[in-house]
This record gives sequence, structure tokens and C-alpha cells, in this order.
Amino acid sequence: LSASASQVSGEIDVVDNTFIDGWIVVSMVGDVTGVDGWPDGKVNMRDIGAIARCFGTQAGDPEYEANYDIVYDGKINMRDIGLAARHFGETDP
Repeated sequence: LSASASQVSGEIDVVDNTFIDGWIVVSMVGDVTGVDGWPDGKVNMRDIGAIARCFGTQAGDPEYEANYDIVYDGKINMRDIGLAARHFGETDP
């Protein structure tokens, strides 16, 4: 399995957008976790709480979780929580 993506506006790591082997998980905005730790197709308090637990961390911090940095600016802050909250209650079709 492999995937390659073109550069996105505001992207931090532009060296190599190729991923070979492993898992590629696609989920809707704000759906970062479920009961088993994988996105579950709905944006709910489990997602907001997971992002909030990493609030104030940034890339390089041991507690930083890149999947919760949904604004993709290298830090987990109110922008990430706010974006997830805007999609609160949405479910995967």
C-alpha cells in the first residue's frame, strides 16, 4: 500500500509526501478517536476530550499527538478544539 499527496498550503513538512506500507486512516474533520482508539465515524466528546488532553503541547513534546493537531500548525490549541467542535455531532455517511 502506498500513498502520495501534493503539497498543501501551510504544510510544515514538505520534504517527502510519500507513504509506503502501513496504515492510512481517512476520517472526517474532528473524528480523531473512538472506543478502540481509531476514528469511529462520529465527532463527539470522546474526540474533543482527546484533543483537550493534549492542549498546550507542540511538536517535539512527548505528549504531543500529531493526529489531534487537526489545524496542522505544530501545536494543539483552541483552534484544534474549535475546529472539532464546529463538526460536533456529525457522523460519517
